[in-house]
Amino acid sequence: ERGRECSRAARCWRDRSSMRIKRHKAVRKTLRFFHVNFGFREPYKVLVDGNFVHAVVASGNGDVEATLSKLLMGNVRAFTTRHTLHELQGMGREYRATLEGARRLERHKCSHDKAQTAAEAIKGEIGDRNESHFFVATQDKDLQRYLSKVPAVPIIFKTVNGVSLQKPGVGLQNYVKRASEAKMGVQDYEKGMVGMGAARE
Repeated sequence: ERGRECSRAARCWRDRSSMRIKRHKAVRKTLRFFHVNFGFREPYKVLVDGNFVHAVVASGNGDVEATLSKLLMGNVRAFTTRHTLHELQGMGREYRATLEGARRLERHKCSHDKAQTAAEAIKGEIGDRNESHFFVATQDKDLQRYLSKVPAVPIIFKTVNGVSLQKPGVGLQNYVKRASEAKMGVQDYEKGMVGMGAARE
C-alpha cells in the first residue's frame, strides 16, 4: 500500500514538473515573439488593474511585482494608476488588502486625464500601438478582448493554476507576417535601386 502511494506521489510530482517546464517554454516563446517583433526588453513594464491585484492577493500572495517577475523570468516594474486606486478605495473593507497591494506598486501618471474608469485609463495609455511597450495584467474579459485587437500588447491574467501570459493570437501573428513581408519588399526594392545605380556607373 505504501509503495503504491509513493508511486502515485512520484507520478504527481513528475506531472507537475512537466507542466511547469511546458509553461516556462511557452512563456519564453511568447517573450521572444514580442522581443523580436516589437522590441520588448527588461525591465518589463506591466500595467496592473485592480481585479488582477485582487486575484493575486486572494490566492494568498500579496506581492504582485514578485509574482509577475517570476512569470516573466526577469526584472519587472509593475504600475497601477490613480483610477485603479480610486476604484479600489470605493469598494469597501473586502478590498482593503487589495488596495494595500495596489499601493505598493509604482503609480503611473496617466496622460489621458479624461478617463473615467481604470479600464479606460489603461486603454488610453496603450493607445493604437502600445509605443511604451506595456504588458497589461487584468482579469477583465472585455478589456482583454479590446487589447487583443491592438498590436503589441502582451496580456497577463490569473487562473486557478497560477498566472499566465497569453500567447500571440493568429491575428497578431498574421499582422507580424504581413509587416515583415512588406519590410522585405521595401528592402528588395532599395537593393534593386542600388543595383541599378551601380550598373549605370
